[in-house]
Amino acid sequence: MKLGLPVAFTMIALVGSGVALAAFNGNAEQSAAPAGKHESVFSPADRAAFLDARIAALHAGLKLSPDQEKLWPAVETAIRTAAKNATDRYQKVKDQPVPASLVDRLRRRGENAVARGQSLEAVADAAAPLYATLTEDQKHRLPVLMHGLRPHRHFAMMGDGHEHWGWQRGGQNEREGFAPEDGDHSSPNDR
Repeated sequence: MKLGLPVAFTMIALVGSGVALAAFNGNAEQSAAPAGKHESVFSPADRAAFLDARIAALHAGLKLSPDQEKLWPAVETAIRTAAKNATDRYQKVKDQPVPASLVDRLRRRGENAVARGQSLEAVADAAAPLYATLTEDQKHRLPVLMHGLRPHRHFAMMGDGHEHWGWQRGGQNEREGFAPEDGDHSSPNDR
């Protein structure tokens, strides 16, 4: 289904916010770990509350009409399913070592890219009927709502501290003299 570039960006941002939040997953011991260890300080209940809040903010900000409201549950379900799928993928690989072989790393990245792509397609399919009914004002607000709803990537640091999302230019990583090696901009979902 061809939705156009603005819809594609919106869907990527929407699923990305759920996926990034889902990637915060860790067990209770990780949540209690010192901040210097790059572990999540959020409990599963916190992460669920943040996802609920972002979905509610998106819903409220769109100010859907009664007819549009009928189309919202499918979108919300697709977002939640995408977030759960991302959490499940992360839980599956979080304690596994990063594959030593470049070929194995490429395979894992490819498998994760396919899974993320399927989640994006499911959200796009669910959102297309609603998006088709949005007014120009709602379409104008949607990217702004999506931008504000995405978690800041520096809060999504993961696991062993060797890889995390969002190497920021001029951020703490560069000031402390370390940054990703050339071509190594992997995320937890790539592990």
